[in-house]
Amino acid sequence: RMGGGGYAGAANRGQFFEQSNSNRGTPSGAATQVSAQVVSAKVEAQAAEASKQEKKKAAAAKRAEEKQAAEAKKAAEAEAKKAAKAEAKAKVQAEAAQCAELLSSGKKGRDLAALVTGLEEKASRPSARALCAAVLAGLPQGEGASSEWCGVEECGQALKELCAGSGASEKQAGIVYAVQAHFAELKFPKTKEANKDGKKTPLMEKVLYKLYDAEVVEEDGVNAWRYADDDDSEAPGKTDALFQLTDFFTWLDEPPPEESDEEEEEEVIDINDRIALK
Repeated sequence: RMGGGGYAGAANRGQFFEQSNSNRGTPSGAATQVSAQVVSAKVEAQAAEASKQEKKKAAAAKRAEEKQAAEAKKAAEAEAKKAAKAEAKAKVQAEAAQCAELLSSGKKGRDLAALVTGLEEKASRPSARALCAAVLAGLPQGEGASSEWCGVEECGQALKELCAGSGASEKQAGIVYAVQAHFAELKFPKTKEANKDGKKTPLMEKVLYKLYDAEVVEEDGVNAWRYADDDDSEAPGKTDALFQLTDFFTWLDEPPPEESDEEEEEEVIDINDRIALK
């Protein structure tokens, strides 16, 4: 049996235990803050991962778009190149037909030059390259290596007229390209007999000397062809032609000495010897 004080003590102990149990069920302020921080970190991590995935998707989409654009550009360039090639081929064929018609007139020298340059519009005139190719194609069989056609009394004057004006060097280079193509088809033949140095001379070299002597193709025109950025895929036979013209280039590159009249006469004889076909 308890006294009044005993009842009060028991009541106080019950109140203590009740308060303790109540405190255990309710998180403290610090615990709540930690829990909130954990949740916030998870949310931020999820947001960062989602942002990362979105960036990956955007980058992949951009790469796919760039690849598609590059493929489309490549296809367009290929198509444009194909169209340009077809256009160039058609132009060559048209010029060849035009030149064949002009040459069928039988005119030569100044008469042929007047016929060619007498066309109403410059745009309707054939290129020097086309006329040269037509002349070479029309030579009788067995005369493909002749240089007579280069003279001004034959087709040289007409070629000179077609090369006149702006872009003369490029036009003259076109003549050399036509000569190159012609001799490439003939497998770059040489003279039957050796020269005074004991060597057989490439016939293309003979023609180049003749064209140079007749002032149809000048040094700048030769060099425009010589140093052009092309190869055998674009100009079949270019490598062989360059090799065959080694002596011609050596002669061409020699600095002109101060000459007397007698020395000038000797030079004329020298170039005539180089021109003469054997």
